[in-house]
Amino acid sequence: MIGSVGVRLLSGIHFFLKCVCGVLLGVTLAHADLEDIRKTGTLKVAVYNDFWPWSLKSAGLDADIGEALAKRLGLKVEFLPFDAKDDMEEDLRNMVWKGYYLGYGPADVMMHVPVEQGLINKVSQVKIFAPYFHERIMFGYNSEKFPDFTSPDSLADARMGVEKISLSAMVLLSVEGGKYVNQTRIYDSPQDLMKALRNSEVAMVMATQSQIEAGTSGDARFRLHEALYPQIPGKGWSIGLAVKTENVELARGLQAAMNDLVSSGELGAICQKRDVRLVSP
Repeated sequence: MIGSVGVRLLSGIHFFLKCVCGVLLGVTLAHADLEDIRKTGTLKVAVYNDFWPWSLKSAGLDADIGEALAKRLGLKVEFLPFDAKDDMEEDLRNMVWKGYYLGYGPADVMMHVPVEQGLINKVSQVKIFAPYFHERIMFGYNSEKFPDFTSPDSLADARMGVEKISLSAMVLLSVEGGKYVNQTRIYDSPQDLMKALRNSEVAMVMATQSQIEAGTSGDARFRLHEALYPQIPGKGWSIGLAVKTENVELARGLQAAMNDLVSSGELGAICQKRDVRLVSP
């Protein structure tokens, strides 16, 4: 019969072995994540359903970049399109580290994640890395009608437009207690907004630089001007990728693939194909 000392000794040995095995298992899993994905032959890439020109279901800039990353890793691509939720933390939970309760997701990697220190600190379950584009809020305006444009005040009584439920709408409609409310038209989508600008329904729009460039490509009438308001990040923000924190090798592989896309000029070519000028982070 084993005495109390023996029991404690065996318990200690069991605890030690459990810890050692746990560490070894953690190391194994951390280094097996990319290998496991290679066995499937497919990289699952999460993209927003409705975020033109970056993604419309499984098409757009983010889809193009995701496919190019998969190709660099020797993999096929499978897109997991999803609707944006109320905040980025929820999107990361649903599409990167946990998945929806109905079984959709998570993906191996999510596109178009703000590379922002506050978000990085909040969501410890994911690694946010590999910034590939720098975005800004801008004014897009008709330079033939308003060659000296510097701000919405330059428009006198002319119409201006924004997309509904957007940072641009929130800011423009709140300036100086609603100064521009009566001049501003609200559009359901950025595509509709840019169509209104091209058709002269509005003389100016406030939107992201990528949306304005994609929506006015090839039309020399239109120019861009910085939108400077306290509510808008003055220098813009960078967007990158997100994977589960423990997927160390996948992150390394994607970072190397992104570096290659940048250095080879392929990332710039992908953007140009979608009528967007690459702005490096």
